[in-house]
Amino acid sequence: MKVLVSVQRENVQEMSEWVEYMTFDGVSPMAELRKQNGHEKPWKVDYFGVGNENWGCGGNMTPEHYANEYRRYQTFVRNYDHTKPIKKVYNGHNLSQYSKGEIKNASSLSKSEPSAIRLSTS
Repeated sequence: MKVLVSVQRENVQEMSEWVEYMTFDGVSPMAELRKQNGHEKPWKVDYFGVGNENWGCGGNMTPEHYANEYRRYQTFVRNYDHTKPIKKVYNGHNLSQYSKGEIKNASSLSKSEPSAIRLSTS
């Protein structure tokens, strides 16, 4: 399963609760809510995208701003089951909108999270 959260619409707490709702197989308010909604067992989330339309029509974020938001959000994408790790995905950028210096500075975000995967929109 692939899931994407918008860093512009959901706050960190909401996103963290969604991860718990979907993937936690213990006793918690969010896991209990999932069970009440008819899904006893957690889903296996393979990929969790942090950010949506960060550039262009959706956010016009600078690479540095998005890198900071990514770092903040990805911290709370918890792996409740370490036998089924969630791979965190960050969005790429439209290369025509940024200088090489901006792109180089933003590229450090993948170093902050070894399991991060870059998706390029260019």
